[in-house]
This record gives sequence, structure tokens and C-alpha cells, in this order.
Amino acid sequence: VYDQLRWIDETGIERVPVDFIQNRPFVVPEERLQNKATRYYFTATMALESGSIFVSPLDLNIEQGRVETPFKPVIRLATPVSDKAGQPRGIVIANYFGSYLIEKFVDVTKAGDANVRVNLLNGDGYWLRAPQSADEWGFMLGRQDHFGTRYPEAWRRISGNERGQFDDLETPAVRILFDDEPAPAAPRSRPGAPAASPPPNPPETTSDAPTRRTE
Repeated sequence: VYDQLRWIDETGIERVPVDFIQNRPFVVPEERLQNKATRYYFTATMALESGSIFVSPLDLNIEQGRVETPFKPVIRLATPVSDKAGQPRGIVIANYFGSYLIEKFVDVTKAGDANVRVNLLNGDGYWLRAPQSADEWGFMLGRQDHFGTRYPEAWRRISGNERGQFDDLETPAVRILFDDEPAPAAPRSRPGAPAASPPPNPPETTSDAPTRRTE
């Protein structure tokens, strides 16, 4: 379930990283420790109140400044830590295998009709799961092409509503059904603490199924 557990100190340096390889924990040697000071999950978690939890959007793991291959989708859960004097001492973070969530998504959205194609999009319209795997994770790879650039009118209607369905005028005889469920949830704060900012790009799902158009 978990890919990595780490304590990252207040300067952004990994201090105690543990990798899980074939379900066994391995402590990463000192010469492989990395500086994560500029990573969004570190800066966002350091800005939280003690006891709060940061939940990242679903994206790809990065090692040594590059997207890890083969691709490893992850969701990160992190919390700030401090010493007995209350001084910040960095964050503790767990990387959760996002592939399990994607596989579950595929299982629950399987359709008996082979013509039905289900897409999982982030809030900017990039594919997290696509009928063509080459379209996936474009936002991590510097691509500008996404669902919204290919189907601008459909994306305008999807991004402006939480859920619904409509006949796609850009692709005749296609009906699009969509449901915007913000998952993962926004970072959770302890009672009485200011609410943390929600993560970017909540996933959206679309299904484009051929159908007879009705007037």
C-alpha cells in the first residue's frame, strides 16, 4: 500500500527515508538522501498548523529531480512535526500507491458496452486515466494537450458544473456523463485550527458513450 515513509527536516533534507520494495522496508543509505525543499508537498505541509494533515493531488513520483519510470502514481499524506520546545522540525510523509486507486476506478467503471470509454481527469483537464495510455499524465511531462484542448466546448461545460450529462456537439452521436468528486479530500486541520488550502486539480470522471441523439 505504501511506497515510502520519510522524515524530512525543516530545511527540506531527507533524514529518515524508508522505501518499501516487494513489501519489505529498506532504509535508504545516506548517500542517496535528497533535498525536497522546493517540492510543493513540503512547502504546503510546513505551512500547516501542528496536527494538520496535507493530502496531495494524484500525480507521479519524482526521484532525483525526474519523473520515475516506469510511472508510479502516488498520493502523499504529510503532517508537520516539532520538537519538545515547539520548534518546527520538518514533516513526516507517506507515499501511497495511487495505482491501487486507479485500478479500483477502472474496476468500478467497467461497462458491458465496449463502445463506452471512461476518462479520469484532473481539475485542469489532463488525463489521469485515458482510453489511450499515451494521453495520461501530460501535466507531469510538460505537454499542453489535454481534454480541454481537444474538446473545448465539452470541457467548458464539464468544468462549469459538478455533474451532469449532455450530447457532445463536437463529436456527433456521443453522450458525455461526468461527475466531479474532489478526491483526495482537502487537507484536514485539527479542531480550532485554520482550515488548510485544498489541493489543486481534483479528479473528474467522464464517460463518452455513443447514443442515438434525441431532439
